[in-house]
Amino acid sequence: MALELYEWEIWHTYATYLDCTPLDLLKGAHSLVESGVAQCAMLNDGRTFWSTDAGTCSGTTTVDLNALNGNALFELVLDDKSQSLPTGFAIEAWGQSAYFLIAEQRVFGDNPTLLDPYLRAYLGKCVVSKKDEDGTTSQLNLYPILIVHRSGVLILELRMIGPEGSVSLASFIEGGVNLFREHFGQVEVSPGLARNATAAYYRSAASGIVKRIRLAWLQGLHNLAVRQRTKKSIDDSFSFELTPWSGDTDTLQSIALTVFHTCSFLLIGPRRGLAFLLLGQPMPPSLGEYWSGRPHIHLIRFQDQRETATANELSHGTEFARILARCSSPDADARRNLPRDARPFEDYNAYITSASTLWAWSKEGLKRQEGLRDANRGNFIYERQRVIEVLEYGYMLHRGLYHRVEQLGSTAQVMAIRKYLLSLQLQMREASHAGEIRDLLEHGWREFALPELSSEIESALALRESEMRSLDTLRATRLGWAIAIVFGFVAVPGLADQIVLPAWRLLNIWTVKEASEAKLIAGGAALILMFFVLVMTLSMLSLFGKRKR
Repeated sequence: MALELYEWEIWHTYATYLDCTPLDLLKGAHSLVESGVAQCAMLNDGRTFWSTDAGTCSGTTTVDLNALNGNALFELVLDDKSQSLPTGFAIEAWGQSAYFLIAEQRVFGDNPTLLDPYLRAYLGKCVVSKKDEDGTTSQLNLYPILIVHRSGVLILELRMIGPEGSVSLASFIEGGVNLFREHFGQVEVSPGLARNATAAYYRSAASGIVKRIRLAWLQGLHNLAVRQRTKKSIDDSFSFELTPWSGDTDTLQSIALTVFHTCSFLLIGPRRGLAFLLLGQPMPPSLGEYWSGRPHIHLIRFQDQRETATANELSHGTEFARILARCSSPDADARRNLPRDARPFEDYNAYITSASTLWAWSKEGLKRQEGLRDANRGNFIYERQRVIEVLEYGYMLHRGLYHRVEQLGSTAQVMAIRKYLLSLQLQMREASHAGEIRDLLEHGWREFALPELSSEIESALALRESEMRSLDTLRATRLGWAIAIVFGFVAVPGLADQIVLPAWRLLNIWTVKEASEAKLIAGGAALILMFFVLVMTLSMLSLFGKRKR
């Protein structure tokens, strides 16, 4: 009998990087919320921004985690007491951000060695629609979360929450795990994202004042169309404003890349109104040359769920392998493709491949989580998803370095990158205070082929260093030639006075009455003599080199 799934989530995750100097996260978080793209954004130090009817508000979130029993408390302290507290989905996003901070402290400790500062922004809701073969239209809700690191690494998570009731394994794989293959007829997003995606597309290139005036006028028309097409969408607990998204956004990949481009435009704080017309738009950081997309799958309750993770693998190893392989058709040999379980305990199975990850809970794990129950399944998901984010971050850091090697302009920069890589490797080995988490991360990075990528980076650095040294040598040689020529010309008058003129008079070849004319002739003869000596020297060196070979 086919496996039935009762409670699950899939986080379709896309990652890339920006070619930029360290980002100003405070400015970026405020810009994302003020533009209407994000309803709430929180930095990892607790600085928080959220949207209200009165505008953008700010405060600081504090987290108090009890290291003994794992319980945690968090609160929001307003920067200005006259500001409004978050409401609606903004307060839900704030709570989830706080829970992620708690999950990070539990898994990685108070001071994670690997992570640089980052912000987490909740982009509301995204509704994708497509026509089925029978002519009906089906819709799916996704909840996008954007993580921006100061180093420029971007991670977008499209959270897909399983419906109530049971779902067959084949439907789960085809309609959930393989969602990246689908082409959507319509995508609806928040009005802020729809407005700014168009602005980012047209304003990310230099333009004259006439073109800027035209762009501002067209943007006004587009914003008017967005307002006219905006409608309310009500979930079980929250209401969202949604508008159809124009442009080529018919797959998860195109949605993710458009979000990345839009947010790179917003992170620098774009100019608007009169400032844009007079000064133009500062160039946003460009998107990197590489991106990755992986579904991260969380199975919480399913048919014939066993007491331990080991028993789960024995009973459902074939189904787990089919999920990871994203293959909906039964295959008797699928089990042999199941990777090693990276979790040493019996609370859940953790399988990591280069294409996806799977986290399947056992009944024992469910019992352990009873005291940490969360309405959004956060106790089952957030700690695991935080580990995934670190996996994606570590890998994308190396991808960014790999593509930036060609931009290095000196051996000093090459050495600086090598020192950074050594420091990064140490940080990755000591990413968590828990040995099982460190082992899981190392296993995941091996599955992502990170050791091979590190080796390629080192080879690229060695090649770039060799090129830099060759260029340095060539520059030194050219400088030496220039100095030799300058000093050669300086030596010509002395050579003419000390050697050529006395030899001229001694040999009595030709009498020159004018002293200035004699000096000029002697100088020319000295120059010819120097050129002859130089040619003879180079010829002898070349002949000596050939004989030596």
